[in-house]
Parts: sequence; structure tokens; C-alpha cells
Amino acid sequence: MNDSKRYRMVFSLVIPKGYRRLCLVVLLALSGCSTPEKAPVGGADRAATTGPAQPGKAAPKRLREEKSKATTPSPAPSRKSQPRYPLVTPVEGLTARVISVNEELRFVVLDFSLGSAPAAEQRLGVYRESVKVGEVRVTRWSSGRNVVANIVSGEARMGDEVRLE
Repeated sequence: MNDSKRYRMVFSLVIPKGYRRLCLVVLLALSGCSTPEKAPVGGADRAATTGPAQPGKAAPKRLREEKSKATTPSPAPSRKSQPRYPLVTPVEGLTARVISVNEELRFVVLDFSLGSAPAAEQRLGVYRESVKVGEVRVTRWSSGRNVVANIVSGEARMGDEVRLE
């Protein structure tokens, strides 16, 4: 008789057939739920974990590491500890992007998909990389989220940001 048959016979004699799965689940739960506790660092427990100090012998490695950690100042936070993604803050008020420019007739088409469209004859600033490069005046012509504006001063390029001054 091999070992697997012997195991099945003993298992079937000790535990009734209907309770085998339940016992198996309980055993697995009890065996996997306990985790070893970490030993506290410092105080009275240090002597118990490292043993008594003996003259003429070097301190154990663990004790040396704890002392070096206690005396070494922590380094200043580096750029690597900063968030992985840049922080984005929404701009309040009217904001748009220039989606089309006609230099000859000096007008632009603005996309206000991020907010509400401005009133007619309202003046807005044109910004490129947070630097003001021009000024536009909104006309009455609009279609959905797209608005036409005349270039009053400066210049505008596709992709420039337009916002209330």
C-alpha cells in the first residue's frame, strides 16, 4: 500500500466526508493568518537581542548599524522623491486655445471647450508660455464652442492660450 492510499484511508476515518472541505479551509485560514511580530528597537529589548557586552569583543553588527542610524542625519529630500506627475492647477475664468489664425485679415478662431464662451466685444489676452504676446477682441460670430476674435495688438499663433486679463 503506497503512502497516498494510506493518507486517504486515515483522513476518511478521522473526518466525515461532509466536513473535509470545511476542515481544510479552517486549517488553511489558521495557518496563514499569523505573522511574526517585529522586535522593538531600543530600550531594554536591545540588551536582550544583542546579548551582554563583553570586554575586548567588538559590538555585534546589528548594534553598530543602530548606532550609525541614530547619529547619521537624514539626507535632504531630493528631486526623485517629488511626485511622478506634474501638479496641474486649473485656471479660473475664461480660457481658450487659438485653433486658427488669419494673419492677412488679423483674426483668430478660439476654442472654448474648457469653459464658457465670452460676451461679444470683450477683450482677452493672448499668452504663449505664460508671456503675454497679444490682445484680441471677441466678435459676435460663434459656432458652438468656437468663437471668432479680431487681433487688436501683438500677434497670435495656433496653440496660444487666450484668457481674461
